This record gives sequence, structure tokens and C-alpha cells, in this order.
Amino acid sequence: MNDKNQDYFKTTSLALASTINIFFPVLTVDKSNPKESEFIFVDSEQLQGVVKSFWDRTLTVSPMEYFQSLKEVKTRLYS
Repeated sequence: MNDKNQDYFKTTSLALASTINIFFPVLTVDKSNPKESEFIFVDSEQLQGVVKSFWDRTLTVSPMEYFQSLKEVKTRLYS
């Protein structure tokens, strides 16, 4: 994450991170704040579209894909 030309999207929402992770892998998890970890992704217009659709409640994903992604994100969080 040292590339100064790279933009990153950060969220503390487990639900949003799990949803984004279906389309874009979690780059890293910042656990420096003991009360709230941040999930970090490489930002892009496509990722912003997923985030907008998530908050607009218009994004449709497979329940099995979401559950698998949630497990992956939790593994990253607690490892």
C-alpha cells in the first residue's frame, strides 16, 4: 500500500466489505484501531458502482456467494 498513485476504498462495515469482496478482493485489513478494523480495497469506478448499488439496495448477489465471501472476510479479520 505504498503506491502514492493508487487510491484505496476503506470501510468498517462487515456487510459492505463482504459484498465488495464478491467482486474485488480485500487488499488488507487495518487492525491498528482496537475498536474498529478497516477493510481496504483498491478503489475504482467499478468498485464505487458496487458500493452505490449496495447502499441503494439495488445490488443482487447469490446468497451462497455472499455467505462464502462473509466467511473469507471474517477469516481475514480474525487471522
